[in-house]
Amino acid sequence: MKKLLVLIDFSKSSEKAFDFACHYAMGATLEVDVMHSFKVPILDSNMSPEMLQEERKAIEKREYARIGEFVQNYGASKKSEDLANLNFDLIVQEGNIVELVEQTTLSREFELLVMGHKGLTEDSEALMGSKAFNTIRKANCPVLIIPDK
Repeated sequence: MKKLLVLIDFSKSSEKAFDFACHYAMGATLEVDVMHSFKVPILDSNMSPEMLQEERKAIEKREYARIGEFVQNYGASKKSEDLANLNFDLIVQEGNIVELVEQTTLSREFELLVMGHKGLTEDSEALMGSKAFNTIRKANCPVLIIPDK
């Protein structure tokens, strides 16, 4: 089955992108891969590699639960039978989202990548965020940018 990749960072723009992706996937009978990235903060330069690995696993587990809850809450709020038939695959990885998208779109085949035009940390005056711009350049599939307005 063909797949659609949607990027989520919990910004208003990415929520709109997720909504669009779900409706698009319902009409085109696509599976939806939901991707979210995270970074592990270095809290203490004296952290042992084991402690850093534990922290990474804890953050990954928390972010996986967070993205799962986001998808579940979206489905509950829409109460659509068509939405219940969508298959979601959650991808939660540590790293730079642009590099992760490049790797993921190389290793898997997607019909389309959908993302918001600006993330949580982007300048509100900019037309498009730097991650959106760089994702367009690096993704190995068509990219659709969804505005938050």
